[in-house]
Amino acid sequence: MLFRDTGIHQPYPSEVAGLDILKEQYPWQAQMYEHTSTMLDKAALREGLSPALEFMKKTGKRLYCGEYGAIENADLQSRINWLSDIAELFNEYGIGRAVWTYKGMSFATTDKETGNALSDELVKAIVLKS
Repeated sequence: MLFRDTGIHQPYPSEVAGLDILKEQYPWQAQMYEHTSTMLDKAALREGLSPALEFMKKTGKRLYCGEYGAIENADLQSRINWLSDIAELFNEYGIGRAVWTYKGMSFATTDKETGNALSDELVKAIVLKS
């Protein structure tokens, strides 16, 4: 993934790249990066879900994630990897989900001109069942 206006290329999974640049270019968001793990991987996603998982545990309620997706300026393999990992976590914890958006916008999974899926692997990652 290429962070806007930074020149940082961030594959998934991998070590987090350019935190110092993000903090400098987006000082109003610096607090968001203070507790960021040095690895961007499934464990980091699980950690990011921890407030939701605590809520589920505390209340006994199930959750639904109505909007998630991988930004289209990320390389295709990173998008597939991220979508697979997040779908596996949602399945593991019984969190309902709907990818956003499957076409158009900046989270597309289809070719804008033909409407065909960008990749069979990408579709499999999205529809992954437990």
